[in-house]
Amino acid sequence: MQGIVAVILAVCVAYSGAVVFKPCSGTDTTGVFKGLSVPSCAKTPVCPLIRGTNVTINFDFIPGGVVTNATSIVHGVIAHIPVPFPLPNPNACGGSVTCPMKAGQQYRLTSAIPVMSSYPKISLTVRWELRDTVANKDIFCIELPVVIK
Repeated sequence: MQGIVAVILAVCVAYSGAVVFKPCSGTDTTGVFKGLSVPSCAKTPVCPLIRGTNVTINFDFIPGGVVTNATSIVHGVIAHIPVPFPLPNPNACGGSVTCPMKAGQQYRLTSAIPVMSSYPKISLTVRWELRDTVANKDIFCIELPVVIK
């Protein structure tokens, strides 16, 4: 597992023209996270989120086992305090991903998140977990820095 983390961090540093992300600390995952893309912030290490818009995020991953149901769990981490961020549709199956997911096959989860006009202008870390709801384990968990403008 430490080898996977080292490779991911090395890729993040080498690919500094894109959003910088890291694996969640202290979290064991059952899958392999391959990468993410946020089209609206492809050329900056800290992703700007513009209030009053929707932001699309693509996650590429490989589950370590068969997954029959999965959900996204998102938190905004402010001053080391995780604040739940409700998604309009946290169910990962039935959208860009079809379940059951097969072990060892790469998938792309696409999610659109609303950035409400009422959100404060703030810098924070987004913690995104994709949870296998049957096994109650994370398939992947990543953190990425954002700034709400």
